[in-house]
Amino acid sequence: MRLVVLRDPGKVWRVVRSLRRLVDRYREDLLPSEFWREGTYLPFPRYPNAYLLILWPPGGTDPVALARRVARLLEKRAGVVLDWAAGIRKSGAVWLLVKARAYKEPDLKVVRYGVQADDLRAIRRLV
Repeated sequence: MRLVVLRDPGKVWRVVRSLRRLVDRYREDLLPSEFWREGTYLPFPRYPNAYLLILWPPGGTDPVALARRVARLLEKRAGVVLDWAAGIRKSGAVWLLVKARAYKEPDLKVVRYGVQADDLRAIRRLV
């Protein structure tokens, strides 16, 4: 597993566009332009805009199910609703993109989210 912090919205867009088709919690045919839309990120690169988790699923593991399990784990650990999408590369790697903008339940207030070291350890145990 690898974590890449993405600050520049243009770079995030290039990564998202390279994945072509994305999955999220509801759909398996999400277009890049449906995920990375204006207003869902900060327009300047001072703060992280997204976190890219590169996962290599063990043999026989459904990559879509793995992405959804990891996203649920991150949401549960932080107590927020995340805006995320994942794409599967030709190599079999799952690229999970998590926006730094999350929503705190129950009122869905916008909060900043960041992947923590403990989260990475929990993901390693899950994968």
